[in-house]
Amino acid sequence: MTTTLPQRRTPMMTLATVADIVTLGSTSRAADLRAARARRLHAEASAHATAELELMRASFAERLAVACAAPFRERIALELTSASREGRRAPRLQVIGLPGQVGRWRTALDHEFDVVDAVGAATFVTTRSALAHSLAPRSVSCATLLAAECLHVATAAAGVGCWTHEEALAASAPLVDLLVGLHDSWASFAAAFLAGEATCGRPDDIRHVVFAQVVGRLLADERSPWLDVAWPDAATAA
Repeated sequence: MTTTLPQRRTPMMTLATVADIVTLGSTSRAADLRAARARRLHAEASAHATAELELMRASFAERLAVACAAPFRERIALELTSASREGRRAPRLQVIGLPGQVGRWRTALDHEFDVVDAVGAATFVTTRSALAHSLAPRSVSCATLLAAECLHVATAAAGVGCWTHEEALAASAPLVDLLVGLHDSWASFAAAFLAGEATCGRPDDIRHVVFAQVVGRLLADERSPWLDVAWPDAATAA
């Protein structure tokens, strides 16, 4: 006689059970997203607090040198745009420390100026600084652009760790002196910078449009270093 064993019945999952599982998963995912956002906001707040502390400690020479390099920093990082959106100041446009990831700035230095290390930075700044000084009597706009490029490379090189702050400021001093001798205001510097970009820079129309927008923000935005750092008087600076 054959005995038939009773078959096990697979329990049916009700719609309510499915809904509970989906809700649990959604709740867990939402909690993860909230935690990730909280960590990101905490990291950003910490970075901004560090930047403000660096600004408090920065010398006028550092603030002025970085402010002269601000067109390049703002073009890459959009620091003024972010500061306006987040309701904060933009100290990274006045101190050597860079906004954002260091790797991004290393890539930018390599891509635009072929600078990948301390030697490359020294070669660039030394060569272009000499050229800026030699051009100054004949072309204020070209000298201004070259000096601003050198200041950007010098301060960014320190920001990514290729140079020390002291090395960057030592290289920046004669460039700032040159600019102060050529201009009496940020407006004069800005006009010459844009003219240099158009006539002495790279033949790139889009680049010129972007720089014009960046310089416009730096002249008008209340968070701009150009409205915070007073342009030195040439006689006083001398």
